[in-house]
This record gives sequence, C-alpha cells and structure tokens, in this order.
Amino acid sequence: MKHLCKIICVALFIVILLSSGCSSQEKIKKDIKKDIPPADQSIDKEKQALARDYELLKNEKRVTISLPWSPEQEVIGILPLGELLYHEPPGHPGFCIGWTYNADIIASADGVIKSIAHDYEIDRPGDEGLFEVLETVGQLSIRYIHLQSVNPRLLNGSVVKKGDLIGHPMVKSEMRNYAFHWDIRPDIKTEMIITEHLCPLTYLDEDSRARLEKIWANQEWEFKSQYPKICNGWYDGVDSFIDLYDKQVIDGEFFKPNGQKIEKK
Repeated sequence: MKHLCKIICVALFIVILLSSGCSSQEKIKKDIKKDIPPADQSIDKEKQALARDYELLKNEKRVTISLPWSPEQEVIGILPLGELLYHEPPGHPGFCIGWTYNADIIASADGVIKSIAHDYEIDRPGDEGLFEVLETVGQLSIRYIHLQSVNPRLLNGSVVKKGDLIGHPMVKSEMRNYAFHWDIRPDIKTEMIITEHLCPLTYLDEDSRARLEKIWANQEWEFKSQYPKICNGWYDGVDSFIDLYDKQVIDGEFFKPNGQKIEKK
C-alpha cells in the first residue's frame, strides 16, 4: 500500500511539473506576441484603393469629340496646355482660344448639361458676369468657361447635340478680341488618383485634330520655343484615363499632378 502511495505521489508531481512548464511556455509565447508591432493596415488599404482606381481607369469607355467652334470661324491663336507663365503647376489645364469677333461656342459632342454657373476663375473688374458650362459626355466632362453669355435655352440637365450653341466668349477689351477656355477631364469618382485634365488630341475626331494642329503650326508666339507642343509638360502624353495613373504612381510612390509627393501615413 505504501508502495502504491509513493507511485501516486510521484505521478502527481510529474503532472504538476509538466503543467507548470506548459503554462510558462504559453506565457513566453504571449510575451513574444506583445512585442510584435501590429501590421500597418493603412498601407494595405492604400494599395487596394489604388488597385480599384487602376481597374476603373483602365476600363475607360472612350468617346470622340469635336472642337467647340466651327471650321468657318477662324481663330487668331490658342494658349496651349501645360504653360506655366500664367498658371501654377501642373500648368494651364486646357486651351484658351481667341477671335477678333464674337464667335459661336458650340457643343463638342452629344451630351447633358451638368451645370451652369458663374465663372469664379476670373476676378477682374467688369468680368463678374462671366459663366462656365459643364457638359457630361459619357465618362468625360467638357468645360466651357470664360463665357460672356450662355444660350438661354440651356438649363441644368438639358440634352444637347453636337454643334448646338453653348454661348459666346468673353470680351477682352484691353486686347480688342474675344476669348474663352475649353478643357476635358474624367467624370468618374476615384479613391486615390486625382482626375486631372487630359490632353484632348486623341479624343478629337480626325478633322478637328487636323484643324487644331494646323492652327498651332501656323501660330507665332514668343514663348513657343519654351512650350512647343499643344500639350506640354505634365499634360504631354496624358491621352487617356489610365495615363493619369501612370503619371501619379511612380515606382510605388504617389505624386500629385503639381509634383508634390504624397507621404505614407
């Protein structure tokens, strides 16, 4: 009997010893886990957001548009995209077009008028009455700004056909001519990528592109050697939605169109 009691005591002692060792090991494991910093979830979320933007931009539904004035209305010149003489980086986001007379500004494509508003980009005395018109054409937004007047038949939500009258350009009294601004950009919602303006050349129909290139080739401008193309600087090569991604995501880093690097949080 005494022999049996000794065996039982030894067995209990071994069990207690083993259980004590296990709890110590568990404690060590828990302590090690405490020392491991949590994964940076924000980086993964940024990557996922950029991946979603990439798919959205890559699957652009292309549209074809025309110049917002007829071939019969000869222009005296244009101010190209990307110039930095009068604009902050990334530069002039569209064209400024000039005439010696009050030309008709016409719709570049079949679309819907998204908004008609006062033009707050110009704040010179006497220019408070200027307007801007936004037209949506599929996934593309077309902006007509610095308008002295807008077609009174147009309202928010109006359906327009290519060639319909949008309005008339502003009067530049100091230069005795008329001018307005025209640009295009994506009309989609992205999470990370900034939907900056696009170079419109590849969106123009064949006739419109030939007209624009001829105007630029014949134009004399003192800064043309500095800005030799229709689309210069940052806008050079931004010919589609996906090009916006390629311009802003470089070697895994994210940059604004003005060149500012976005630091990781």
